[in-house]
Amino acid sequence: MTQPAVQEETTDVPASAPAATGDPRGSAPPIGLVLGGAAFIFVFIVALVAVGSIHRNEDAMGRLLAEKGSTLVGTLERVLGLGLRSQAGIPLQSLLDTMGNSRDVRFIAVTMPDGTILAHSERSRRGEILLLDGREMDETRMAELHPDGNMRYGFLNMENKPVFVVYRQFMPPPPELAGRFPTPVIFLGLDPSPFDITRRQEIKANLYLTLLQKREENAITLAATADNSRVVEEPRAAGVVAPNTRNIYMLAFVVGLLFPVFCIWLTRKLRFKIEGRADVEKLTDAP
Repeated sequence: MTQPAVQEETTDVPASAPAATGDPRGSAPPIGLVLGGAAFIFVFIVALVAVGSIHRNEDAMGRLLAEKGSTLVGTLERVLGLGLRSQAGIPLQSLLDTMGNSRDVRFIAVTMPDGTILAHSERSRRGEILLLDGREMDETRMAELHPDGNMRYGFLNMENKPVFVVYRQFMPPPPELAGRFPTPVIFLGLDPSPFDITRRQEIKANLYLTLLQKREENAITLAATADNSRVVEEPRAAGVVAPNTRNIYMLAFVVGLLFPVFCIWLTRKLRFKIEGRADVEKLTDAP
């Protein structure tokens, strides 16, 4: 009688399936990676705040210098207007000479729309053409600056000097006479050293933030590196391993015994003088 074959149901377990360890910490991210990410986000926020603060300081410095230039130009116009209404009058060139001697003023120039200088803080420049970016000004280049009754300002290379320039139309005519006569333009060049100080601080801040970011990136890299080592044998206390006091004493005792013997042997080997009868009998065969 033939017995039917019995089939066993087996469940295939994939070889790549990880063994259950029962360690609830296996799925948690490394604490170093979490701290590194938080530090990176913190540095990024600090960098944004620092850069924004530097740009705000630079804008505030620009507005401050623009207000200073506007005040000087307004004062010049008022003084000149009072002089025109008086009998004696006040020459424009004399006013520019006085204001040009200020510490923060690099130059003052009043020009026609074609760039011809009517008055300048340097008297020798009168009648010449104002220089912009190393070239003479003309009506086309003047139109690109858009001079009007409003105060404009910016960094320009004017009169062969990198300066912060504040400019606008000088003593604009009343509306009923506008367009009939060319309106001169006044250019006031101020010392840009406050901006240089701000830029140097910005460079140092950016350099510091870059180095700080690199340090945090290195910390993240070290924290994210997988630990592929394991403890083979737990460390155990074995007492004092070195120095071995017993061996040191034994070595000192042996050296203390051999050193005198070596000295006596060496002294006998290096003795070449005849000191007695025994030495003569040893060296000769004479009776």
